[in-house]
Amino acid sequence: DADASQEPLFLAVCANDPRAIKTLVRTHGRKVDMWCKPPDVKMTPLHLGCRHGDDSRLACVEALCSNGADVNKLTDDIEHPGSMAAHVAVYENNIGCLRVLVQHGADLDAAGCGGMTLACIAARDGFLEILRFLHSR
Repeated sequence: DADASQEPLFLAVCANDPRAIKTLVRTHGRKVDMWCKPPDVKMTPLHLGCRHGDDSRLACVEALCSNGADVNKLTDDIEHPGSMAAHVAVYENNIGCLRVLVQHGADLDAAGCGGMTLACIAARDGFLEILRFLHSR
C-alpha cells in the first residue's frame, strides 16, 4: 500500500498548484475526495488545503470545491477527528478558506471535534472576524 500522501493530488495541494488540481481531476480522473492515510492522519485534499492559517492555499481550496469536493465530509485526523474542512479552517483562523467553503455549501451548524460548532470554536479561540462572518450568515 503506497503512501497516499505522495498521491499527485495531495502533492498539488502541498505545492499550492490549483492548475495541477484541475488537470488531475478533469483529465486524469483523480478522486477529489480521496483519503490521505499516513500513520496518524486521515484527511482529504480539501482538509489539507484548509490546514494553513493564512490564505496561501485559497486557490487550491477553490479548485477542489469547484471540482466537486464534498465540503461536509468528515475527517478522522488525529488532531481534529470528526471535523469538516470548515472546522479545520476555523481552527486555523482561516476566514478566506471558510468563505469559500460556505459558498460551496458548508454546514455552518454541524458539530465537529468535541461536539463544537464553527461558532463555538471561533468564540473559544477569540477569532472575532470569523464570529462576525458566521453571525452574518
